[in-house]
Amino acid sequence: MIMAEKLYVVVREDLPPGPQAVQAMHAFRQFQEAFPGLERNWFDTSNHLALLSVRNEDALRGLVARASIWRIRHVGFHEPDLGDALTAVAFEPGRISGRLLRDLKLALHREPLRRKVGHGNRERTQSPDRAPD
Repeated sequence: MIMAEKLYVVVREDLPPGPQAVQAMHAFRQFQEAFPGLERNWFDTSNHLALLSVRNEDALRGLVARASIWRIRHVGFHEPDLGDALTAVAFEPGRISGRLLRDLKLALHREPLRRKVGHGNRERTQSPDRAPD
């Protein structure tokens, strides 16, 4: 089975829920503008999204720095109404992005994107939207 690649958007959880959603939309729109061919291919072949969160702007800046080192294409959004603070970043679809972001929490949730689930002597990773076996 081929897994559809997710496009990732990461927002700051120190913002209220409504602004988190709006900032994520801004970052996604910036990604569309910066990488139209990549976004079109993702839309045509996958159209899966992951909306994740980090604690604050410093954590978001740290992700941006690591994404640059890992050569992951990304676009940040700076909110003019918040003194041009970095509020959200969209990351290109793909396994490398997934590896960078795999331990982040879902935005507007309390659980990480992937969590360890133990079953007796075996332990595996589970997505929070999937019921345990």
